[in-house]
Amino acid sequence: MRKKFSRYEGLPRRFIIDISNRAVNVMKKQTLSGQILKVRSGLLRNSIGYNIDESTMTSVVGSGARTGMARVKYADIHAKGGTIRPKKAKYLAIPLPSIMQKSRALLRGNPLGPRDFTNTFFYKTRTGTLILAQKKGRGIQNLFVMKKSVKIPRRDYVSATMDIMQREAGQVFAESLAKVEAGKS
Repeated sequence: MRKKFSRYEGLPRRFIIDISNRAVNVMKKQTLSGQILKVRSGLLRNSIGYNIDESTMTSVVGSGARTGMARVKYADIHAKGGTIRPKKAKYLAIPLPSIMQKSRALLRGNPLGPRDFTNTFFYKTRTGTLILAQKKGRGIQNLFVMKKSVKIPRRDYVSATMDIMQREAGQVFAESLAKVEAGKS
């Protein structure tokens, strides 16, 4: 019996590698590509990886799981939801699309803040929303929505990935078995 199964010796490791790779791809391409979360900078998506514990043949998939990769600070707030409040100011400054399109620095981890703009003023809309705007010639450009706190809804991309992977586990196992039988382990 042992001889019969010796050719499948690398199957558990191959399956763990294949299922982890598939989970990372599903998380990046399906759950983090706008279906569940909107992608702005790609930092969260790029931090997703996996790490295999050879002694227990288990794998951890998620933000910062890959060796040498840092976990993105806001990964948990996306998965669990919560309230964000300002730490050093009275208001959170939420950039409006008009300045995000013109200032790619916002997307490169060097965000522009309200103090980086000149000729600015605050006004309240009819609904009571506080806006920071900038005088531009004879017109104005809205820059930031100012909020005392922002509630982030739960968008559990991890559980969504797990649901998808449960449906695909049989197919991944068959592919892993074919690789081991072909000697590609």
